[in-house]
Amino acid sequence: MKSEGLSELRELRYCHLIANHGGALLTRYSHSVLGLIKAFEQDEEKEKKKEEEEEEKKNKKEKEEVEVEKVEKKVLQLPTPKNHWKSLENQRRFLEEIALKIGFPPSQKDGFYSLSRKQFHELGGGSLLALYNDSVYSLLNAVFPETEWLPWRFSNLPRKAIQDSKMLRTVVAYVEKTLTIKRPEEWYRLL
Repeated sequence: MKSEGLSELRELRYCHLIANHGGALLTRYSHSVLGLIKAFEQDEEKEKKKEEEEEEKKNKKEKEEVEVEKVEKKVLQLPTPKNHWKSLENQRRFLEEIALKIGFPPSQKDGFYSLSRKQFHELGGGSLLALYNDSVYSLLNAVFPETEWLPWRFSNLPRKAIQDSKMLRTVVAYVEKTLTIKRPEEWYRLL
């Protein structure tokens, strides 16, 4: 209830409430107008406190976003030192920063599947990507060899992927595993 309503409520008398069918409401508060008023005041205070907390959280988040943007701009403006990308550790660190920038924890590598070459360039990774023939798949495969990358899940299929027999065998094995295909004749059920 807003402050105006609360001041009107303070003016109420027991007889007014009874006369205006407020008996049931009074019953909830032990027939006490004062108890009713205190309950409304408490509710108003809780609501006001909740609004203030939400506003504070919103302001804090906005400040954090501004700080992140400032840092990102500084990072993107810095030239990459010569031979910087020769280090796999530098490459890994950069990819982990990109993961955070586009909104997923670096440990959840699936987020990289949605990263296009264009986005990669926009995020300042163009010179790194060039080392891998502009292939996000090849880069991730080299930097995170412990992860089994599925090339067909990338937003851009790696160049020459459909010509690579090893890659085609990987796709077939993945489909067999996913669809529990154990014998060659089970492929016919896909038709």
